[in-house]
Amino acid sequence: MGCGASAGSQIAVSLSPIGASDRWLESKFGGAGRTADLITNNIVLASATRPDWNTTDYLVFELSADDEGVFELTGKLAVEKSGRFYSKRQESVGTWRIIGNVLTLVWPLSLKTDTVIAVKTPRKWINHKSHLSLEVLQPIGENPYWFTPEVCSDKFKAVAVSGEQFECPVCFFELYKYPSGVIRLHSRRSCCHYMHYECAQYLLKSAKGSSKHGICPLCGADFAEVKPMPSLASEPREWFSTVDLDYGGELDQVEVIEALGCVLPLDRHKLDKHVKAHWHEWDPDGDGTITLHEFCLPQRGLRDWIMGNVTLLKADHPPLPIDVPVLDMQPREWFQFWDRNANGTLERDELVRALIRTFCTNENGQTSLPQAHDMREVAMGLWVAVGHEPFDMVTFEEFIKPYGLMDQFLHNQTHCAYFGMDDAG
Repeated sequence: MGCGASAGSQIAVSLSPIGASDRWLESKFGGAGRTADLITNNIVLASATRPDWNTTDYLVFELSADDEGVFELTGKLAVEKSGRFYSKRQESVGTWRIIGNVLTLVWPLSLKTDTVIAVKTPRKWINHKSHLSLEVLQPIGENPYWFTPEVCSDKFKAVAVSGEQFECPVCFFELYKYPSGVIRLHSRRSCCHYMHYECAQYLLKSAKGSSKHGICPLCGADFAEVKPMPSLASEPREWFSTVDLDYGGELDQVEVIEALGCVLPLDRHKLDKHVKAHWHEWDPDGDGTITLHEFCLPQRGLRDWIMGNVTLLKADHPPLPIDVPVLDMQPREWFQFWDRNANGTLERDELVRALIRTFCTNENGQTSLPQAHDMREVAMGLWVAVGHEPFDMVTFEEFIKPYGLMDQFLHNQTHCAYFGMDDAG
């Protein structure tokens, strides 16, 4: 599943030279004799710029080997859009993935994550905070199916594993269970994501020594401070201004839904349904957004409606699962239990979430953030140690093979190597 040192050479033979000004492509990729159709179906060439770079980067995107076989047989992609890319600037190979309108890049040398979004067209992707800009150069005309976003929007349209039921992207426990906050840089929000205050502080502490900033685990945005979420009940004005991502004095449906899910025990499906159904009541001028005045209107505003209907919006099932299969006794049942989309694989974040929610909760359902942070480091470290890339997906057979993820995890758990405790104590 992982890509090693030979990945660059594997991409190399897939690309024909494009233009006299890009002779480096020919020397790097040795593409003589390849057809234009191969570029159209199997390769995407893009330029990338950012203010802090002194030169334009050129990125060569390739569909992953597993997905490519599906694409060649069916003409369309039935699995996640992901693969590898070659960076001319770094002269090495990283990994990429598209979900919604978000293209995520994990850079080869630093392993830093960057995201760009398709705002108006699949041909150009940007990050409004870092000003990273990526433009598709080849193929000309339209992107291949596997490099086309599901939607174009100026909002972040990718629901991560943690976002399906408003969980913190660090510990994977529900956001409302602990004080939460927004991450900021230079006194402005770094991104649209929420996390537990303590988890954000943990990321800042972990970054010391390697970077002066913390990094959002969902989009790679840098941050230097965490602002606690104000109370929706007692501080509605402060809550509104904190949620207002672009400081425009208005909130749209996406901003409202994500922020409410951060501070209240709500079911995402129910919240989506009711917000859309009642939006016209809170937005009487029909401009698609709600002002602070409209938000705070007594009895008729969004804030009062939410506070009076929390019970209606709650989930029907307990947030933390009970009767989780025992990993070492029922590995297949455990694997299937945590395979949230029933596709027969676990992604990295699915595995991290599964281990945290299996082993960092006691018999009474109480959770521990410090244990979750330790477990996160264990899981992330094991993922890399067994040779997997960030966007790989692991089948059950790979999971249980000798010296695989399950074997390594159970070995480390038995010896308490990562938990800072002694069973005999």
